[in-house]
Amino acid sequence: MPELPEVYTIVKYLHKTIKGETFTKIWTDTPKILGGLASCKNIQLQLKGKKIISVTRVGKNILFNFSNDLTLLAHQKMSGHFLVGYWRRISTKGNSTWVLSSQKMRPEVRDALQNPSNRFIHVVIEFKSGKMLALSDMRKFARIEMIKSKELYSKSRLQKLGPDWWDKPLTARELLNKLKASKKHLKLFLLDQDIAAGLGNIYVDESLFRARLNPLRISSSLNLKEAQKLIIAIRKTLKLAILNKGTSFSDYRQANGEKGSYQNLLQVYGRKGKKCFRCQTKLVGIKIGQRSSVYCPFCQK
Repeated sequence: MPELPEVYTIVKYLHKTIKGETFTKIWTDTPKILGGLASCKNIQLQLKGKKIISVTRVGKNILFNFSNDLTLLAHQKMSGHFLVGYWRRISTKGNSTWVLSSQKMRPEVRDALQNPSNRFIHVVIEFKSGKMLALSDMRKFARIEMIKSKELYSKSRLQKLGPDWWDKPLTARELLNKLKASKKHLKLFLLDQDIAAGLGNIYVDESLFRARLNPLRISSSLNLKEAQKLIIAIRKTLKLAILNKGTSFSDYRQANGEKGSYQNLLQVYGRKGKKCFRCQTKLVGIKIGQRSSVYCPFCQK
């Protein structure tokens, strides 16, 4: 699932490339992504002729803000990622295939968008300029809903979302108060988006390694110094991941179709059974509440 650095990277590119574009129509072969067929038709009706005034982010959520005070609130879920380009639709035996219009794109952009991970297109928004916003999602778990912009924090899933780990990080004392009120394992505590938003499996494992904290620690056992160390570790990890435009294993791609490169810098995630870069101890992989976790038993005692 795209986490904060991946969503940050996508949003930055989307804001740069589609801000000011005028919505003309929307297509999908998977209405459930848009909340059903009726919702799809309503989006078409309400947004036709309206401009995108900004693309922003809250945690792992993407907000497409339109000129009529409506917002498309999107969560890419497990395998979804947005792409910007030019396509044409080919219908064969009732099925639609989107093919790149190569004459409208630079060769390097076209080549990136032709990566097999970008072929699962299930939503396409077309703009007056001819530019398109596509959602590629192999598992079809992504969700997009239209909501009044003023109701985003009162009538949507953002209502219970905790502070953003990048834009509005918790202070050490605020984090400690939340830690002391929890009996969860530290790994599960950090995955809880209601506590603070943006982290998933990858960056929790990486941050805990950087902070030298064991994922099995009970949250309430941490002290103020450890809370401060954890915040510093999370911020450093996110900064490095953002600089490298996220982590690409299988599904995640940037909005121009390219991979991120943070996978080349991972210290523990995905390295179960390999040697710790810091102490050469064999890394351990475990399950905590049905979530996988990798850590160093020496560095994270």
